[in-house]
Amino acid sequence: MTSMSSPERHLSLRLYTIVIAMGIWVGLAVFQTSYVAPKQGQAAVKRLSDLTDTTLKQFSLLLTGPLLKRDLATVYEIADSQLASNKYWKQIIIEEVNGRQLYPLRKSSSPLSTNSFVFETKVIFENMEIAKIKLFTDYSSALENVKEFNQQLGYFQLLIVLLGLICAVYCLEKIVIKPLKRLSMAFKEMSDNNYQFSLPTSHASEIKQLIEDFSNARYTIHQNQQSLIKLKAAAEKANTAKTNFLSMMSHELRTPLNSILGFSEICLHDKNLPETSRQLLTTINDSGKYLLNLISQLLNLSEIESGKSTLTKSSVSINLIFRDCQILIFPLAAKKQISVTFTEVAPPYDRIQADKTAVMQIMLNLLTNAIKYSPTNSHIQVDCYPAQKDKLHISVNDNGNGLSSEQTDIIFQPFTRLRSHNVNSEEGVGIGLSITKLLVEQMGGTIGVSSQVGKGSSFWFQLFLWRGGDKHPLSKSRAPEKTDIATGKIEGKASSNGQTAEDNTTLPPHYHVLVAEDNLLNQKLIQRQLKSLGYDSTLTENGQQAFRKLQSGKFDLLLADLMMPVMDGLELIQKVRTMEKETGAHLPIICLSADGMEATRKKAMEYGADMYITKPVDRKVVGESLHRFLVDKY
Repeated sequence: MTSMSSPERHLSLRLYTIVIAMGIWVGLAVFQTSYVAPKQGQAAVKRLSDLTDTTLKQFSLLLTGPLLKRDLATVYEIADSQLASNKYWKQIIIEEVNGRQLYPLRKSSSPLSTNSFVFETKVIFENMEIAKIKLFTDYSSALENVKEFNQQLGYFQLLIVLLGLICAVYCLEKIVIKPLKRLSMAFKEMSDNNYQFSLPTSHASEIKQLIEDFSNARYTIHQNQQSLIKLKAAAEKANTAKTNFLSMMSHELRTPLNSILGFSEICLHDKNLPETSRQLLTTINDSGKYLLNLISQLLNLSEIESGKSTLTKSSVSINLIFRDCQILIFPLAAKKQISVTFTEVAPPYDRIQADKTAVMQIMLNLLTNAIKYSPTNSHIQVDCYPAQKDKLHISVNDNGNGLSSEQTDIIFQPFTRLRSHNVNSEEGVGIGLSITKLLVEQMGGTIGVSSQVGKGSSFWFQLFLWRGGDKHPLSKSRAPEKTDIATGKIEGKASSNGQTAEDNTTLPPHYHVLVAEDNLLNQKLIQRQLKSLGYDSTLTENGQQAFRKLQSGKFDLLLADLMMPVMDGLELIQKVRTMEKETGAHLPIICLSADGMEATRKKAMEYGADMYITKPVDRKVVGESLHRFLVDKY
């Protein structure tokens, strides 16, 4: 029992010593901050004020003669000299008895700050006031010196306390029993992953038992750590392989999809196309878009799971998100004659801490699923209201077939597809809700579902309300409104001449676009798209050819693929930007790549690209992008 009491007393004494030492330092710091520092500041201000007052009186005596003689030049010279020689003097105002300002000529605002002081004195000659002087001073620099001195003093006190503490702890360590000290070293070595450090021996039964327990625990921890390292390495290897595989497959699939969607889209713009051919091409185009959506979802899921997807939180209005969703889901809801009601929440409770793009994706995923699994001529209700703990509750409620408890347990798991007579059971790969859940949780929110078979489902999520201050002009609260998606009662802005946005991108052929693309089919597609939009184009097979063309010719914009032989797109962009540093020009560069990974997009933008478009490239997107860089800038 005696051998066990010493370590306990040693530990208590060491802790007590540390607390006393820190208490002394805290007391000194508080005394220095609350009493000494203010006193020193007040003393400094008083000394400076007395000196200023004396100097100001001398200054008034210097001005008496020039003022009596109306020698304003001398008055200005003396005043300017005083301002230049006194670093704490910020402004001098000299006024006549009638209030007319003599110095300076123009009135200006008084340079007052926290540490500013105003002094006033009168210029007297034979007991008669001839002028009034007002002086503005700023002692900030002097007080800053006092503050700096106090900080240095505080650091010195801390150093003294720490040195005393180290000495005290060192002395206390000398009285620690040798086996326990050795055991303490063994703990430290184990924290540094050294599991072979020799343990002490002791004849005391209590310490011997403690050493044996530590040895057993260390062996178990070592075995578990080795297992975790192997599992982590295997998981990282599998995750990297999955990401690389998806990235590669995405690129390989997007390349032919670019031709399939692009050429079918060009054919569909032919007004003389037979109806049968139009229907077949529409089917091809829709199927290609569906496949493209699956590829994008797989990449999105992979990026979020691997932690490569980053979200930026800001103030987002859920009411504005609802209004955008009304427009975007119109075509899908109209096909099934489904009405959708959005219940908006009164400001400022409509603003949440979230990433706008992510919230839009969440809402569209939930609404798309609700429409897909709801019967024709049904209704979907979107509710929104503030919940507890500063959160906003949003729910999408449908009156479809509902879900069983078994289905709700697995609904957010990846690759989960539910069977329903309302929708093809083979449609989709079952990752939309998984992505939705990951996005909500990445923003610090929660998501769930409540459902009853035969009565519909309610998918809900909660995100934190915005508490950063209302910096956005908000409309007044209004009652919940119903938008009948099926009958298309949504108002939007239309072009004054009846043209579509796509028509407005068509331009006279006086813009010349350079294309760097190694795939022959993609070359033909881009050339056809540019021609239909009214642009001239020159084709090159790699970055080296494109760079030579840029050196010898004049182009208005560069469309560049990333993966090309001889010289890839990134090297081409880098060379162009380096050349522009000498010429002072700037050529708009748009990357067209089949790589849909966010990391690749960021890398291209860092190299100097102005825009990154993932293949397949839509004709309308190309037109709007070129219009933005070639027309809008003028």
